[in-house]
Amino acid sequence: MRIQCNVCKGSLLMAAFVLLMGCGGQPADQTQATAPVAEPAVASAAFVMPAPMSNLAIHDSIGPVELAWQRVDLSGLQTAAASGMQVDTLLGRFLQVREVDQAPRLFYQPTPGSSVWTEVQLALPEWDDNSWWRNGNGTVVLDTLNLDGRGAPEVLATVETYHMGSGSGSRWVYQAVLDVSAKPVLLLRGLTEIEEETHGPGAEGTPADELVVSCERKMALRNHEVVVGATYTVGKPDSVTCAILTKLPAGRYRYQHGNIVRVGN
Repeated sequence: MRIQCNVCKGSLLMAAFVLLMGCGGQPADQTQATAPVAEPAVASAAFVMPAPMSNLAIHDSIGPVELAWQRVDLSGLQTAAASGMQVDTLLGRFLQVREVDQAPRLFYQPTPGSSVWTEVQLALPEWDDNSWWRNGNGTVVLDTLNLDGRGAPEVLATVETYHMGSGSGSRWVYQAVLDVSAKPVLLLRGLTEIEEETHGPGAEGTPADELVVSCERKMALRNHEVVVGATYTVGKPDSVTCAILTKLPAGRYRYQHGNIVRVGN
């Protein structure tokens, strides 16, 4: 019994030794694994523009028509290093953002100093493949006037874009009157100018260093009214070109009691 007990003790000692070597020992033919080196803290992600809204299919008409809009946090936008992105402050509380191969986007700040902005859908006119507005050359210019004498002034957004090719170019102008005092509302809109420009020899060999053909209608804010002008042309544009301008009747429009009405020529 004593011998058996000693054998038991010896077996237990051998088992403990083997277990110790398996857990913490280091065999001669293996190298010790080194502890992973701590990685430096990852810098905060670069600013990414929020996805644009789908464009609305709105035909020329007298509003008001509710526009699509979204609230977005633009903190970090002004210091964003995105290649090709251009950011311009307009009238102190609006931003236009122009990204590569994208239509210009318009944001306004409901609360001064806040990082939260409201993007308003400009309802740009669509035809063909709509690439006219996505060429990266689009710009937005704003004018304001308090048309109804209430709340914030209304906004006239003029969006211009152009294409330049070899010896020729084209230019388009779209205008929209917006009420952004609460949820954005479209009051009037329309394509107001198309211009075709050609450089080089003219018809039948006649020199034409610069030949301009255009159809144009003016839309402006004046004396608390929106004034829509008649169509006038430069050169001899084809009938199809002029036909796609806005069909709104020429005259003076007023914004009163939440509606916009034509009040005269």
